Amino acid sequence: MDAQQLKLVMDMQRKANLEMMEQMSRMFAQLLPTNGQSSPAAPTAESRKVSIMDSLSARLPTFAYDKDHQCTFDSWYSRYEDLIEKEGSELDDATKARLVLLKLDAHSYALFTSLILPKKPADLKLEEVVKMLRQHFGDESSVFRRRFEYINSEYQGNGLDEYDGQVKRRFNHSEWNLMNENKFNASPSSVDYAQPNTMI
Repeated sequence: MDAQQLKLVMDMQRKANLEMMEQMSRMFAQLLPTNGQSSPAAPTAESRKVSIMDSLSARLPTFAYDKDHQCTFDSWYSRYEDLIEKEGSELDDATKARLVLLKLDAHSYALFTSLILPKKPADLKLEEVVKMLRQHFGDESSVFRRRFEYINSEYQGNGLDEYDGQVKRRFNHSEWNLMNENKFNASPSSVDYAQPNTMI
């Protein structure tokens, strides 16, 4: 390529660059209002959903299952269900399910995905996800054990409010309210636990 051909190529390239810059200037002028301030683009429904998802994801803590300290999925979800449902009301069911799964720690997520095989997490509805998580990351103690702990609740001197809260939590957890009169009459009396030699 001689110098004249090189000059011709450079001139053509310069001309193409100028045309492209003019075209970009026209496009920017259309985007900017006359007062010089940029006009905010109207948020699309999809960008609004992404924004809600990001906001909720930032506010929800990660769920880590710890059965020894009663850190169950049921306790986590009952605490944050209202936030997910009300503030995420614009999100569809699949997105809410993704949000809940996103908040599982690595171990819980790996176990969950193994349990649902051959399905994928995206194939499940929120209701199915919550049901499975409650089932597999729930309290493993028997109803009998929980009722025994409720009956044997003792005041430890840490404050009456704390004791009252503990008793109410244990009562709720022991499912006494699900017992009818026949079941209650068939169950061992609390006096039997507290004082084994007492006759009823």
